[in-house]
Amino acid sequence: MKLVRRERMLDNTQSDDFVDNTPPCTVCHSPHHSANDHDRIEEARKIETSGKDLVKYAKERFQPPAVKEEKQEEEKIIGLSKFRQEMTESGRIILPYLQIVQAMSDAFSQDNVPPGNFRNSLTGEVYPGDPGIEIIPAGVFHWRRRWNRESRREILCSSNDAITGIGDPGGACKSCPLQIWHVEHVNGVKELIPNIRNYRTKKDEKLIAPPCDEQFVFPSLVLNSTWRVPGALVFHRTYLNEGLRFYAMIEWSPPDTVYLMKTIKTENEKGKWFSPKVSVLRKLKEEEINSILEFKSALRKSTGVEVSEDDVAEA
Repeated sequence: MKLVRRERMLDNTQSDDFVDNTPPCTVCHSPHHSANDHDRIEEARKIETSGKDLVKYAKERFQPPAVKEEKQEEEKIIGLSKFRQEMTESGRIILPYLQIVQAMSDAFSQDNVPPGNFRNSLTGEVYPGDPGIEIIPAGVFHWRRRWNRESRREILCSSNDAITGIGDPGGACKSCPLQIWHVEHVNGVKELIPNIRNYRTKKDEKLIAPPCDEQFVFPSLVLNSTWRVPGALVFHRTYLNEGLRFYAMIEWSPPDTVYLMKTIKTENEKGKWFSPKVSVLRKLKEEEINSILEFKSALRKSTGVEVSEDDVAEA
């Protein structure tokens, strides 16, 4: 199990007094990337305009040398159908997903769980989005997943360290063109964004998410729940920036900090949905310490941690 450690995380929320100190590109004078990123951006742009298959290109250009078949089997994503057998054989853990219920979620359309609430995908327990849930995270994982866009149930390529992908196309994540964001300006022109964390959208601009989904995953205990079943909070797509904020809080807060997570209603031209909002709440109580220590011990003993991917896919 590899925990993500970063010296600095950026809060990507909009701010009127934000100053972007990234120098403009000295080659093409674009204000959105530096000269160091110019060659990579130009290469990706040429690929897009040439009509080449991005997946095929990424596989040919960035895939690492082939590994032994046993190693590939070790690193395959384990589905829920194999949960009991695989967990016994290799010590892997599959955590339920702590989902934010949306108007398009199965939890709402099939189980009548009101949008804006949290739901544990294993126990079905529903937690109110307001006042929220009291959580303590046991770690942080940085993952990438490329889903089949038609089914949203099949993982085509995955990485449990956001460095090397396994699958189609596989290879080095940083160099893969499938992880690059785009922005569509008011005049309709689309431009590549080399670093989404440093980019601030302007009025009437539209961000276009890449095929590959970056995720920050927090294995956590919900302290104000009935069962205290461990679950995973997954921050990706529209939640990604709040995940970066949460990670920054964890980096700078004492390890016995309990956090409050609520949902807030968000709206733009694409529709309405609920987003997570995290804040520092209190210190861990003495009677709660054993629960989190047992959870952390189980994570340390495991050879891998996965999340119920079907639930993550529909979020």
